[in-house]
Amino acid sequence: MRRRAVTRSLLLLLAAFSILGCAAKRTVYLDRQADFESVRRVAVLPFQNMTKDSFAGEKVRRIFIIELLAQEVVEVVDPGEVALVLREQRIDDVESMGPEKIATLAEAMNVDALIFGSVQELGLDRSRQVSSAQVSITCRMLDAGTGAPLWSAAASRGGAGAMSRLFGVSGDTVSEAARKMVRQVIKTLVD
Repeated sequence: MRRRAVTRSLLLLLAAFSILGCAAKRTVYLDRQADFESVRRVAVLPFQNMTKDSFAGEKVRRIFIIELLAQEVVEVVDPGEVALVLREQRIDDVESMGPEKIATLAEAMNVDALIFGSVQELGLDRSRQVSSAQVSITCRMLDAGTGAPLWSAAASRGGAGAMSRLFGVSGDTVSEAARKMVRQVIKTLVD
């Protein structure tokens, strides 16, 4: 009887550690005054890449677009059209645009809002005995007319869970971790 109680307690403790070990951490801002019902069409601009992986920004941006489309709440401008308009407008650095340039760009794509993003981390952390996926991004949606922030989120996901640390069980791949984290970030916008 006592052995069963100890075993049950250890299993519960192990389950708690595995859940806490790889939990996503996020910070979210949502403009409570904004009319999100009027946001029907958005453009997801190229994500700024702050990693060693030269394609990390584009990888996460494409995941973001797919996950946003899957929610079926807004129309998303095709990335090819976004690239064309950025070229036509001679915009190399989307992060340095002011409100006037944001309004011009939004008008050229006929959107209600622009989504910006950056990737701080995307890869495997091999600093411990077990490798684990590390993902860290920030995203924000700005009003097309004013450039005012409507929504902003920062999220990080990573670290080996207890199962990985104790038993060497592999966790999520980098792509799986990125997709799960992006999905959670988007839910803060659409829920």
